[in-house]
Formats: sequence, structure tokens, C-alpha cells
Amino acid sequence: MIKVEEFSNMSILVVDDDHFTSKTHGDIAATLGVGNVVVTGNGSEAINEIEKGDIRFDAILLDIIMPEYDGVEFIRHLSVENIDIPIIIVTGAPNDIVHIVESLGKAFSAPVQAIVRKPLSPSVLKALLEELD
Repeated sequence: MIKVEEFSNMSILVVDDDHFTSKTHGDIAATLGVGNVVVTGNGSEAINEIEKGDIRFDAILLDIIMPEYDGVEFIRHLSVENIDIPIIIVTGAPNDIVHIVESLGKAFSAPVQAIVRKPLSPSVLKALLEELD
């Protein structure tokens, strides 16, 4: 369990194609005291950030439905490459898609910590970050 005081040592990757949403999620994390927040617009950009290796991310806030490289492709890529970063899926997708993604995450042995609905609130993100190992 992570204490709020330790959030300043964390790095979080935000992956969402909607600029307003990704900025909002990044701002929420920063307001909670997260030390480093990197915002990307799709899974491909996020993979590039991870593979650069400049930052060791503690968590990923991931949208599912995005053009170019969606959340499912992103999760699959992390699984194939054995990249083990806790994933918090933040989505507005319909329930049937959420259930499919949840099943795929399990099939890929992906480190999906939670699936939450948009809009993401500061209290929900705080609780989820505190639960990270």
C-alpha cells in the first residue's frame, strides 16, 4: 500500500486519445501530488514512452477505445514484451466491451488493477494509487 506522501515519487503514464480527458486525468494525478505525469494520445505513443526507458512508470491510466493503437492492442503488447506496469483502465466504453477487455486482460496475464468509468474523480484515483503494490 502506498501512502499519499509517497505519490511525489511516482510516475504515471496517461493514455487517452481525447486531449481534454487525458489532460484532466494528468491534472488530477498532479493535484494528488504525483511527481511525474506523462500524457500520450494513443497506445503507440505510450509504448514509445515506455521503451525509451527514461522513466520507470508506476502505473498506467489507460483508455480502451482509441484510434491507431487502442487499449487492447496496448495491453497485448505489454504482455508479449513482459512489461509489468500496473494498469488502471479508465473508460466510457459499453459494458460488453469492458467485459471483453477484462477477459482479454486475464488471458494476457496483464496487470490490470482496476477498471473504472469516466469521468475519473480525484477520490477514486487516490484510492487506486494507494492500493498499488
